[in-house]
Amino acid sequence: MRSKEWKRSAGTVVTGIVLLVVGQFVFQLGQQSAVRGLLESGYSDDDTGKGVVLIGGVTVLGGLVTLCWGVWQMAVNVDLAGLVAARHLAELEIADARAAEKEYRRAQKARRVAADRLAAVARDSATQGSAPGPGQSEPAPGREPWEPPAPPTQG
Repeated sequence: MRSKEWKRSAGTVVTGIVLLVVGQFVFQLGQQSAVRGLLESGYSDDDTGKGVVLIGGVTVLGGLVTLCWGVWQMAVNVDLAGLVAARHLAELEIADARAAEKEYRRAQKARRVAADRLAAVARDSATQGSAPGPGQSEPAPGREPWEPPAPPTQG
């Protein structure tokens, strides 16, 4: 679908409704005139009101066609709006996927950096001998390292 397919539809729908109502009114007037003519002339064949009925019928038919055309155009406009919304949502989904991929790569890099730092600390600990490892602290000067108490003996 192309944007050039978009056309205003409200005016066409309103025109169709107006033509339907006016045509039906004229058609009813023509029918009443024809019935009145038949009753007044004693059921003889005269053309009283037939022209008005014909004009009303043609107007109703024109109104119906105009109304259908307006509803069709309104449906095309709704389809175009849906197409625009679908394209916009697709663009948002692509942007979200790219952002998620970027965040994943950033997290992977952070994990690699943390692993490299941990390996460096472990390497330094191994080369220095009794240096405390990650999460350990050295005892204060003049104090022994803390050890948990021995379990009580029975007996």
